[in-house]
Amino acid sequence: MAGAIGGMLIAEIVGHVLEWTGSYMIPFFIAASAYLVALLLIHTLSPKLAPAQLGQG
Repeated sequence: MAGAIGGMLIAEIVGHVLEWTGSYMIPFFIAASAYLVALLLIHTLSPKLAPAQLGQG
């Protein structure tokens, strides 16, 4: 349900951006930078990942 609502909202937003600018450059830039932002968030929220040590104890 959240994915469908997000899809509806992003379609509406992209429509407004296209009317305003007449170019797909802004939506493509946002889509391309979303992966970098997600990677930054992952590294910020869990900076000390280490392999589990099993069988010692």
